[in-house]
Amino acid sequence: MIKIKKISIIPKFFSFFLLFTIFYLLFTSTPIFAANISLNLEKQSYGLDEEFLVNIFLDTEGQAVNAVEGSLVYPIDILNVKEIRDGDSSITFWMEKPKDSKPGIVSFSGIVPGGISAKKVFLYSIVFQTKKVDKGVFKMESLKVLQNDGKGTSAQVNSTPISFTVSKEAVSSAQVKVIVDNDIPEDFRPAVESNSTIFDGKYFLVFITQDKGSGIASYKVREGMWGWYSAAESPYLLKNQSLNKKIFVKAIDKYGNERVVTLAAKNPLPWYKQFEIFVIILLIIITTIFLRRKWLRFLQN
Repeated sequence: MIKIKKISIIPKFFSFFLLFTIFYLLFTSTPIFAANISLNLEKQSYGLDEEFLVNIFLDTEGQAVNAVEGSLVYPIDILNVKEIRDGDSSITFWMEKPKDSKPGIVSFSGIVPGGISAKKVFLYSIVFQTKKVDKGVFKMESLKVLQNDGKGTSAQVNSTPISFTVSKEAVSSAQVKVIVDNDIPEDFRPAVESNSTIFDGKYFLVFITQDKGSGIASYKVREGMWGWYSAAESPYLLKNQSLNKKIFVKAIDKYGNERVVTLAAKNPLPWYKQFEIFVIILLIIITTIFLRRKWLRFLQN
């Protein structure tokens, strides 16, 4: 009797499938884009009560990105935050300006409409002051970078912690250079908007500008010719929903320099209903009468 040897084709099929899968992954898969956020220190050793600057940069690795957020974590028992500087930042719109959101954590979130691509995108800097002899580490956490691809695709973000030392033996160098800012914030154009998802569809004001010196400290808004300015943040719910008054927006930088821009009334009142015009006319009449009396007394003397 002739015996027929059984040959299984499963191992050969499995080997072919494995080789095909490896080939596909190696030559057809899309490379993973990874941005990098770095911390820049001039040195790693400091003396007691010494001030030093930490700069935060973003490397987009050749890709365009339009949003970045995260937190810088620092040892609060060793350092004090003296100042946060964002005046020369490449971020054009801060959703959350860099600030001490929690002890030992400086959080930030910002966007760049249109995207940005560069090896060294400056985000912001922090002036620290040492207060205790010890060793510490700076590290970035909760990092998120979005690609400017129209989909808001998240990118992988890398960041390397940096160690430093505070010691009695370290020789303190010159203190951090003080910023001198005599320039007013950049010009801007506020806009009145309405959206059913914001403020229940009521009219609100949106505004944003930059200050390349010390950075924007605050905004104030006044509705109408008279009255006081109120502290404001964009978006700002308008009190005058009739939109029949001029709107004044004041941008103030960290050195107190101010820029005031005026937005014309969207639905201006007829001239005879504008209270301001009558006040101005009345002031002109009173001033004219006063000056006339002064002139007559002068002639009589």
